[in-house]
Amino acid sequence: MWFNTGGRFVSFPLQDFCFITGLRCSGDNKRSKFDAQFCRIKNDLFGHIPNISPSDVTGLLCNSALLSDKDVVSLASLFILASLMFKTLYKRSVEESLMVLVESKEMNTYAWGKELFAFTISSLRASLKNKSLTIECEGKPYIAY
Repeated sequence: MWFNTGGRFVSFPLQDFCFITGLRCSGDNKRSKFDAQFCRIKNDLFGHIPNISPSDVTGLLCNSALLSDKDVVSLASLFILASLMFKTLYKRSVEESLMVLVESKEMNTYAWGKELFAFTISSLRASLKNKSLTIECEGKPYIAY
């Protein structure tokens, strides 16, 4: 990713993105392998809801007194991913593959940085489509950690 800052082009590659965010940028980031797997979170915790929204996750997380510690951690991870990191992607419905991944052993080794960087690039491209070739940002960028 390149930015024109004060007439000077500055590169912001994947490695820098991952360094700043602290997210893993190496390894596999293909969630399709989780598509056909059984989703315990959806069936056990959201069985009555066909399309689970981030607000459904938030609601269950806020009323988690009867849930196991493992379920609370899985829901908290799902909340962070669907409501903060990929907020615009999951406005309406959380993908089942994401719910399966949150409970898998690969959750902590998954290349979240790679996926979030690709999502950021595609979001920037979409916002620039049919508009000027530049975006002006005001204020200071912030990083959640």
